[in-house]
Amino acid sequence: MKIPNNIVNQLMKLNLNSKSWQLLWFILSKENLESISIDIKIIVKHTGICYNSVIRALKVLVDRNIIIKDSYSKLCDINIDTNTWILKGENEETTNQDNVCVPEEKSNPLFDMGGFRKFVSLYPKHRIRLKETVDAWKKLNPSSGLTQYIIAQLIHLKTSEEWKKDNGKWIPSIYNFIANERWKDELTYQEDWRET
Repeated sequence: MKIPNNIVNQLMKLNLNSKSWQLLWFILSKENLESISIDIKIIVKHTGICYNSVIRALKVLVDRNIIIKDSYSKLCDINIDTNTWILKGENEETTNQDNVCVPEEKSNPLFDMGGFRKFVSLYPKHRIRLKETVDAWKKLNPSSGLTQYIIAQLIHLKTSEEWKKDNGKWIPSIYNFIANERWKDELTYQEDWRET
């Protein structure tokens, strides 16, 4: 991939959130500065960014004149006139840097969604029933101390042989981990009993 110097110089000055960067590099790697077709599902598949985050990242890049998107087709181009790029965005979402799609909690400012986001981002399995998982977290309503304890236990459990066994087949779902308070699980240590 060859990128002209003027674009490289502007890339060094950009202040983007992680999803916007990921999307921009995906576009740069695919196009060689020619128009490419934007298919959100393909971007989700190749980058691992969730659908809504791709939409937001695309909007950030278009709003800041970094990419030009044709509103009638799915084509987009890198804007090679880098003087029109807006290097720093206003009110840009930077709080959710993880690859987790979590709805914003508006009704209860004391609710620790930040701890939830960190917990989900660390969890080894991401097959998530989002609504049920968020509801279980709300029902638990952990203090920041309990959230830190849960995250510490999760980190410990991730390194255990039980969770690594069979390529993680026996790791509980995120929902079950929260609803059944699985961070309280004690690891069982099996000794190798051999007949002598």
